[in-house]
Amino acid sequence: MTSVLDLVVDGMNLTARVGESQTAPFLRDLGYAAADLSSGRRGRVTLPFYLHDDPWELGLVRDGDGVLLTLFRGGAAAEVAVHERALRGEALLGGLRRAFDELLGRRGDGAEQADLRCARAMLDDLAWQATPAQSPAWQALEVEGTEKLSFGCDLLLRAPSPDEPPPSVARNDLLPLLVRSRLRLVLRGQTRELGEGYAFLVAERLVDVAEQCLEAASHGQMFQRRFEAGGVQGGVQLGPDGALTLTLKRPGATGGGERYPGLDARTLAHAAVGLGRAVSRALLRNDRAQGQNLRLDGLRGALRRLGGELKPREQPLSQVNQAPESYRAYALGAQPRALEQGPGLGAGKLRFVARWEATVPGLDLGSTFLCGDRLVVTGGRELAAIGRNTGEMLWTRQVQRAVAVPTPGGLARLLPDGQVQVHDYGTGEPTLTLRLAPRLGGAMTGAVVHAPGLPKLLVVTEGERHLSAIDLVSGEVRWRTTLARGGATRLRRAGKLLLECSGDAVLTALDIPTGETVWRLRTNAPCATAPAFDHDTLFLLTGEASGRRGRPSLQAIDAWTGAVRYEAALPARPAAQGQPLLTADTVAVLTRDDRGTGLMAFDRASGQLRYQLATGLAPLGSSWLAVDGCLFANTDRGELLGVDATTGELKLRLRLGDGGGDAVPRKLDPVLRSGALFVPQREVHVVRPRDGELLGKVPSELVPDLLRVDERCDIYIGEESGHLAAFGNAPRLSLVKG
Repeated sequence: MTSVLDLVVDGMNLTARVGESQTAPFLRDLGYAAADLSSGRRGRVTLPFYLHDDPWELGLVRDGDGVLLTLFRGGAAAEVAVHERALRGEALLGGLRRAFDELLGRRGDGAEQADLRCARAMLDDLAWQATPAQSPAWQALEVEGTEKLSFGCDLLLRAPSPDEPPPSVARNDLLPLLVRSRLRLVLRGQTRELGEGYAFLVAERLVDVAEQCLEAASHGQMFQRRFEAGGVQGGVQLGPDGALTLTLKRPGATGGGERYPGLDARTLAHAAVGLGRAVSRALLRNDRAQGQNLRLDGLRGALRRLGGELKPREQPLSQVNQAPESYRAYALGAQPRALEQGPGLGAGKLRFVARWEATVPGLDLGSTFLCGDRLVVTGGRELAAIGRNTGEMLWTRQVQRAVAVPTPGGLARLLPDGQVQVHDYGTGEPTLTLRLAPRLGGAMTGAVVHAPGLPKLLVVTEGERHLSAIDLVSGEVRWRTTLARGGATRLRRAGKLLLECSGDAVLTALDIPTGETVWRLRTNAPCATAPAFDHDTLFLLTGEASGRRGRPSLQAIDAWTGAVRYEAALPARPAAQGQPLLTADTVAVLTRDDRGTGLMAFDRASGQLRYQLATGLAPLGSSWLAVDGCLFANTDRGELLGVDATTGELKLRLRLGDGGGDAVPRKLDPVLRSGALFVPQREVHVVRPRDGELLGKVPSELVPDLLRVDERCDIYIGEESGHLAAFGNAPRLSLVKG
């Protein structure tokens, strides 16, 4: 075809926006659509095409003796070029016949010509069958909002065509949602007309902008966005203090539009949700078939999501537990009895002998656990158990990658599709299988509850923002609660309480047997980590270095009531990081900047600052552990540092290796066992904490990316390459007095 065909009907060119390569297919489809509309087989037809890679559509709606034509661009940036332009049916058929004849008179592809002739034949002797025209009527909507801001809206609704068959499949169809509307803004009781437009498109864009604005406000960030939708132009500007200015411009108006300051992100979100809900409900009431419309379903999903973001923030800010006695009594009864301590490993030198080695292809170090008399490992496609004494392969099972959590009854595996499986340690067979909603916005995470007097539970994140407790005995979901927000969820058990924080400025304590909220603390800034717990006090780090989400602070919280005992302010620089380190009389907070890691130590009882050690004390990436009254740091430079927690004095600097390069383990966390520190470096070193004496080291060529130590002080090492090795604590002589 050498030129673009112009199909002009009643002064309107129906093919002006259709490119040359699409003219013949578009004309063919338009011919079939006109035949269906003329005979009454269809009441509405939409024809898609592309213009400069933009998705455009031509909509035809049967109305009396003609059609109503709408030309619009679909996608996220929807635009209406022509809305419900009336065309006489006979004029449409006549114009199509002439266009087909003109196109068939040109030379073209044989298959294309045959296709066009078939469509042209359907138009022969076809007359438009007129039906009574439908008159649309204006309908005023009741739109919810706040006293500060809401929207008003009237829709010009037309009854659905009786000729249109009910949908048999869900489709994305914008045409029936393009309803002419009269929009109003109600600001502090004063009404301002916004003129005519398309309320559905305006609601879509407002919900999207409000969602982004609310997210920015929750992070203390600035946000600015301009938008144009449904004939309305506007913009929002959010300042660092949370103040929001809304700008709106009426269709055809000149200038920059009217500015409405003194708002906030939540007010805008409430107004957007109110408008979106009112419009979607009106469209569904008018035409129930729109329940199968994916475009409308997308708006309703966004409304549910944004409405859910608003609901948790409307809960009471803080809730103190007025009856903490049962939780305090349980904690006292569950405290371990003091045992007489023998000499332990600190009484002499140690020697380790190799027991066995194994290779596991695709070894997942994060899913490798020491479970009783066996090591349960996860490879690329297999789950296996290796006897810890002999290295014998006890069993293997074909599995797919999943998050693994060891439980008393077996290894729980949380699959991406929401399936939860518990594999028996003895056989590898699944003993429990349960289907939950797939986790949205990240992988499923879980925590195990296994303590005297409490049910055996696996608590996991589910769906977008739910927390579910699975009974490991019955295999049933014991309870399910809604989180304040989605995202990464941190869990920590404290006696009969399960502490939960999801990156928001809320710490919630749940009753483990029932899942009910016992207390809730609304902090001035988001929780940076899960709280540290000891005895009857929680130590929580909040805020971030930028200060945009609140100033950083250390809070001491009564674990059973949720009352704040004290709050110690932290500097913005250097930034605080990680969970607080606890000793008998000190709470230490790690700080970091480009120079490395430092320390701030506070009196545990009062929160008064005791001392501060500048950054550079240890390099970034060091792993810290509090043992008795000393804070140990295992660094990637091959050093073990020991700091007196009370005075801040450097008590120990022990060189264990050269550090650097591929010889540095992926995890540097030291392990405390039988009074000795097992420190992973190029080799595993055993150190006596009280004086830093080197008690022994493990003769292995493997880099200890994974380190496990059992109750006999036998050592199990895993390298990221897939190699495993076990070393036994060799017998040693000791002096017996008597």
